[in-house]
Amino acid sequence: MKRLKLLLWAFIGIIAIFVAIMAYVRLDNSKQLRHRFYLQWRRDYVVKYEDDESFINTTPRTHKTIAFSEGQGYGMYINVLAAENGWGKEKNFERLNNFYLAHRERIAKTTTGLMSWRMIEKRENGRSIKIVQQMETYLLRKLCLKQVKSGTMSNLKMKLGH
Repeated sequence: MKRLKLLLWAFIGIIAIFVAIMAYVRLDNSKQLRHRFYLQWRRDYVVKYEDDESFINTTPRTHKTIAFSEGQGYGMYINVLAAENGWGKEKNFERLNNFYLAHRERIAKTTTGLMSWRMIEKRENGRSIKIVQQMETYLLRKLCLKQVKSGTMSNLKMKLGH
């Protein structure tokens, strides 16, 4: 009888350990998957433009390099989320933000919060950018600022003028 109880408790213990291991692997796998996805996204979509600027290429597997304002805004947001998980760096956000700041629209000699809607890199004449239209990346930038919390990226508010 004691042997049967001992076997039952051993079986329950093995099942509990198995369930705990599977739960740990499942939870850790999700985080690792997000981390790998972020690294692949950076490799495929983030393009270094100037020494201190980067933009999001919306057509990574074509001969054209096109930056849309929405891509730039969401790129900044993705970098904030990555920094909250310990994957992103403030430098990556700053490079995207510098591109945004350098390509805002000017109306009557006043810089607006609007970034150009689409920019296309022309390769035949070197690296020139053609500005086509404007769109409100400003709103996505504001969303990024709301997501910035104390810690990894806390001093961005000062750098962004807020």
